[in-house]
Amino acid sequence: MVIEVLREESGRELAATARFNEQEFDWDKHNTQFRKDYINTPLKELINYARLLYGLNNLDEIRDRRAAHKAARSKRMDGLHGLSNNSNDWIDDDFDQDEDDEDLETED
Repeated sequence: MVIEVLREESGRELAATARFNEQEFDWDKHNTQFRKDYINTPLKELINYARLLYGLNNLDEIRDRRAAHKAARSKRMDGLHGLSNNSNDWIDDDFDQDEDDEDLETED
């Protein structure tokens, strides 16, 4: 859970920077590299990163942020499904990647 919150938060920051600089941001590449880089990082260190970088001071706050991420994703997916009912030509693979992330979640 902690690594997924950090992945999401860092990705949002990098995506915003890329948009500001009129550049593309590759979520798939970010997700893969982030997990590769941090998969063996001790939980205590990940929690420290969450505190220092995102002001998340404990597991409860991290858990709440993860719930907020999931709620935002559900809202996007609901919007996507509503649009796809109107047009079969509109597909966004980024949302599919978020669904795949559920399989990788762990409690650390």
